Amino acid sequence: ATSGVLDDFLQPKWPPQTFRRFNDDALLCLDVGRSRIWQHGGDRPERLDPYNVWCGEEVWRPLILSHVATQAVTAGTLTWQVRTAEGVQVAAGRVDVDQAIPAGRPCEVGMAQFTAPNYATAQPLQLEAQFACSAFTCANHWPLWVYPQPQDTPGQTALYDPARRLAPEWRALAQACAPRDLATWRGPVIAAALDVALRAHLRGGGRVLLLQDGDGPLPARRLPFWRESLKLFTPHPLWQRLPHPGFVGLQFFGMATDAAFDTAQLKRALPGLAAFTPLLRRLDAREFHLTDYLFAARLGDGVLIACSLRLQGGAGSQPTGLKRNVAGRALLAALLDELRQMAGA
Repeated sequence: ATSGVLDDFLQPKWPPQTFRRFNDDALLCLDVGRSRIWQHGGDRPERLDPYNVWCGEEVWRPLILSHVATQAVTAGTLTWQVRTAEGVQVAAGRVDVDQAIPAGRPCEVGMAQFTAPNYATAQPLQLEAQFACSAFTCANHWPLWVYPQPQDTPGQTALYDPARRLAPEWRALAQACAPRDLATWRGPVIAAALDVALRAHLRGGGRVLLLQDGDGPLPARRLPFWRESLKLFTPHPLWQRLPHPGFVGLQFFGMATDAAFDTAQLKRALPGLAAFTPLLRRLDAREFHLTDYLFAARLGDGVLIACSLRLQGGAGSQPTGLKRNVAGRALLAALLDELRQMAGA
């Protein structure tokens, strides 16, 4: 719509360079490596996370040139840099391209390869790339978030998944727990159900992270994640553990979901719900109703954090599973840490 391009005085909202990054005669595009996974007797694609990496990880990002020049490009120079939010360069490279790149056929012209810096908390980087030849020049940049590797403590977290809805990889992160075990469990619980046993555990002082990617067990609405909405981060210590730029961008690509909790119906579904604290909200830009992707609350003596984000990715071109969905895995660790802190509040 023109409202995204021009303001009320018909003046451009953005400089031309912003549009030329994705709409021009010559474009630089970011790619990510390929992997595969053997699953249920078949070889399947295992998608990787283009925009999030672990500290100390060896990062490879192919750079693709697509152009519509009247003649094939026969020589050029690719340069790239990785910078911090303060503009400090942490890596750089140059590739002299001597291959023919015909018009209308995207081709890899080089690879940005570097070791991700080590940080104590998640930090944003920016990957910048430029290509120059006799016919044209073009440039682009992409966000790249770096996270410290979480320390797995399977014996300190329980997994309550009586219907086995979660993939096997979840059972490597937490100790499988049956309904009868909840009465004596004192640590955090990752739950894919909200049945009588878990509700009793919550009211008795349990600490639960409820994962929901569909229509239940809590009331939910099916809504587009990227279209016609604003995502609202509320001030909360959680976002110190997982910093963000103030908006949902490509950092959250692998967690995008089409399910949001129907906030207006939560108290009816959870009698006794108290201290409701939204963490990540969705404001519909067409109907102006509020729903939630992430919230915390008290139920009896217990603490509940409910999450409808796809921590495991897996939808469309999202990263495949917790192993590959770096931001989702980092958010899971932050949520469990926050749950432990909230229990002592």
